[in-house]
Amino acid sequence: MNAKSIPLSQWSQSDQPREKLMQLGAEHLSNAELLAILLRTGRTGENVIELSQRILSSVNNDLSLLGNLSVEQILRDFKGVGPAKAVTMVAALELGRRRKEEARKEKVCLNSSKALFDTFAPFIDYLDHEEMWVTFLNKGLFPIETRRLTSGGLSGTVLDIKQTLRLALERSAAAIALAHNHPSGNLMPSNDDILITEKIKKACDTLEIKLIDHIIVSKGRYYSFFDEGRL
Repeated sequence: MNAKSIPLSQWSQSDQPREKLMQLGAEHLSNAELLAILLRTGRTGENVIELSQRILSSVNNDLSLLGNLSVEQILRDFKGVGPAKAVTMVAALELGRRRKEEARKEKVCLNSSKALFDTFAPFIDYLDHEEMWVTFLNKGLFPIETRRLTSGGLSGTVLDIKQTLRLALERSAAAIALAHNHPSGNLMPSNDDILITEKIKKACDTLEIKLIDHIIVSKGRYYSFFDEGRL
């Protein structure tokens, strides 16, 4: 019998994920072992490590992609994962994303398209629908706040430019940066992308707020309006 198929309760204590974490620390556990701690139990014929490996394999071991799954998607796609397990997974991955975001806000000056990509990608990369996000920046180009503006695609939703700039003024932002995703994988801006960028830049100029960039994110890559000389 494959060792994987043996119930976890029959494993050596030092090999069980919870005990291993307590003895060695979380950094010594694999992603599957950490996920197994969250899931707690497997199902008939599949122990919790095997279940965790199956879940990770389905997203090519990409934690960012796993973190974008909703409770409904997890329940639909993974036999052996009920509502309690699905909610635990989503909550834990969201905490990890927020921790990363907090650390980034404290340290990173967003003065390049790569820094902007690193800021926005955890929110919008790998989504199956378009969303538009903004980050408000101080004079030193350090982030004040990052938030979603629209969901559903630029052609399907209207970006409220007045509302966006009102939020910027309320936060005393000296600059803003925009980002949205293309689920298709095509990074080239559409006519709608170009038009909305031109409109919001014109509005920003009127209020002496700098639009430093608008990036398009898709599957680990990005397009920058600034880098391409379109701002």
